[in-house]
Amino acid sequence: MRQIVDRGSLVLIGAPHLPNLAALVSAGLRAEQILRIDAPTPAQRLWAAEQVLRCQELGALLAWLPQARSEQLRRLQLASTSTQALVFAFRPEQARHESSPAPLRLGLRVAPEDNALSVELLKRRGPHIDHPVTLTASLVQLHFPMFQGS
Repeated sequence: MRQIVDRGSLVLIGAPHLPNLAALVSAGLRAEQILRIDAPTPAQRLWAAEQVLRCQELGALLAWLPQARSEQLRRLQLASTSTQALVFAFRPEQARHESSPAPLRLGLRVAPEDNALSVELLKRRGPHIDHPVTLTASLVQLHFPMFQGS
């Protein structure tokens, strides 16, 4: 979060839930640094993401892009090279087998019986890692209490 605070705004495009403003503020962001864009169509979400990536005051972009195709992600990836901001594109589970220009791809799964979050490294630079990393609920709640139900 420190990197976001130092660089500028946190922009959420197409977020499925309202951000938990109190949690983000407690993590060090100021309320005026947080922008939520509700773009109703996939094309509008992609357009908004491209425009946001041109912003000089961007700290991080989190975009929910469930229908994005590989060539659209490539266009966003190219646009992201002009910024130092963190850029995350969230896609559905079934997209894990589709090609992507992203240098890092993560598969996230909630394990309710263990109160944990499983993080699988689907793509990364370096050797393949066969087993997921598991974060316990207390660690996840401590560091990622960002979203509450809508």
